Amino acid sequence: MIMIMYDNVLYIVGNGFDLHHEVKSSFYEFRDYLKKHDYKLFDQYERYCNYNNLWSNFETSLAFICRDMALALGEPFIPPTNKGDDDLQIADILMAGDFAGGELHEMLNNLKRNLHHWISNVHASRYYSVHKIRMDYEAR
Repeated sequence: MIMIMYDNVLYIVGNGFDLHHEVKSSFYEFRDYLKKHDYKLFDQYERYCNYNNLWSNFETSLAFICRDMALALGEPFIPPTNKGDDDLQIADILMAGDFAGGELHEMLNNLKRNLHHWISNVHASRYYSVHKIRMDYEAR
């Protein structure tokens, strides 16, 4: 028996495939999950990620942390300079930066944990078979 394989069809499956089969796997669904299960984190993410398409382009939005919000996190560690002393100790500045970075790192870890929990519990619709797509079994 000779088996002939054709290499002229390639399927690349992404999130649109899930959505076509009525799997609620968009980042808007994640947003709703986060809003319901961890509102504090949802609120942090909305405030710290300064990006217009926050949920429609989730990965990109992580690169746009609002500078003013991040700097505000470290403010409690910077001593007041109201005594006429304009000099800050480098240790104070580093501590403020470390604290702000730690808070943002914790936010990202919490996002990862929540994203993992959410995606692990996403299920296909009971009627997904209605939307099945005919695929070439010889394809790659």
